Amino acid sequence: MTDNQPNRWVACGRWLRRRAENVQAALLVAMFLSFMTQIIARYVFNYPLGWTDEVSVLCWLWCVLWGASFVLRERDEVRFDIFYSALGERTRCVFTVITGIATVLLFGIALPAVVSYVTFRADSPPPENSRFGKVPQPGMVAACVNPAALGGGKAVTDAILGTKGAGLASAPMGPWTSDNSPVTTPFVSVPGLISAECVSNGGFSYLAVTVNANPQDPRTDTIVGDVVVNGATLKDWGLHLIDMPVEMGNLVSLSEYQAASWRGTPMDLPKKK
Repeated sequence: MTDNQPNRWVACGRWLRRRAENVQAALLVAMFLSFMTQIIARYVFNYPLGWTDEVSVLCWLWCVLWGASFVLRERDEVRFDIFYSALGERTRCVFTVITGIATVLLFGIALPAVVSYVTFRADSPPPENSRFGKVPQPGMVAACVNPAALGGGKAVTDAILGTKGAGLASAPMGPWTSDNSPVTTPFVSVPGLISAECVSNGGFSYLAVTVNANPQDPRTDTIVGDVVVNGATLKDWGLHLIDMPVEMGNLVSLSEYQAASWRGTPMDLPKKK
């Protein structure tokens, strides 16, 4: 009975590996079906679906994480191991342990710099059926960090928006100026047009976006980014299509600040406007 024990463990490991491969295949099928559903809904029925993009991205991420953890063998992974292969088995084990510890430490150091938020118009807060800004687990709240005001409060953002709008799932962008001056670049910087502030309202935590309208300015006072289906705005999605564009310049500045810190040449944090 003792002699058969190792064989049982091997058989169990092989069975688990096959099940892991099944999960990987299911994720790939789900990603493909979601992608095809979006294409058919958008171009055949003219009814774009917002959730298909989310499903495709989530499936892809889990394909990478799940596959690297449970499906790929170590020898299947692409790596540069010229020096590693020349080492003895014991030394390679030491290097593997050191690499693992270093990876955990690096991710731990980077964790406090995480920025998380979801955007809604300040005059259109999340409805009860919103899928963003709320955590179902009791005692927990959704994180909200305003890249334009890390210490909190309201601030003008450094928004960089798409010239033609926020994509096919949103309304098209109208003229950027009252005189219909042509915009030849794919993106537009709109200094002073948008302000944002993290707020908590009705159990939701989100970044409230305000358009600083100025009728005397020839620049537009309107931005698009709401999910629109057959002319109806899906308010539960908020401004999900432009979550990053409304703070794009601020996110780039934060990345530059972090990179400078890693290089050992720290720079001043971007100032709140």
